Amino acid sequence: MLLDDVTSKNYSGSQWRQRVGYLPAISQWWGDGVREHFIHTIDPSLLAAWLNTLALDEAILDAPISTLSSGERQRVALLRLLANQPQVLLLDEPTASLDHDNTLRVEKLVAAYQAQHRCVAIWVSHDPAQLQRVAARHFAIEQGGLRPLAEAQA
Repeated sequence: MLLDDVTSKNYSGSQWRQRVGYLPAISQWWGDGVREHFIHTIDPSLLAAWLNTLALDEAILDAPISTLSSGERQRVALLRLLANQPQVLLLDEPTASLDHDNTLRVEKLVAAYQAQHRCVAIWVSHDPAQLQRVAARHFAIEQGGLRPLAEAQA
């Protein structure tokens, strides 16, 4: 795998994780509070704008993780990922726990991030309508391989 024409083997693990951000379907939390999950310094006005885009109040930063709904956790996990400013986003069902309005908010934020940072996103979803909204190219995993969706069997 190459990133900026450099093989992944030439990056340290921490360098790779900083450049390639992975958002799992269910994120892990190593601390009790939301704020402690934002390791990297982020411009407070940018974070406030992101929170606003996702319809989250800034007070959520001082909340215990245990008090957040699954949808709030999913949106906070996305913010935590974007705060690292990765060049590649690997998004595994990033809106699975969200209602339609919040799904559209996440899609808007990811699109804005991609445009600003000129980054790539690989977005896994089982929602065909969402894939039409967020992706220019579509693939399916089929029989252990990756196939263009037009060639995939239904």
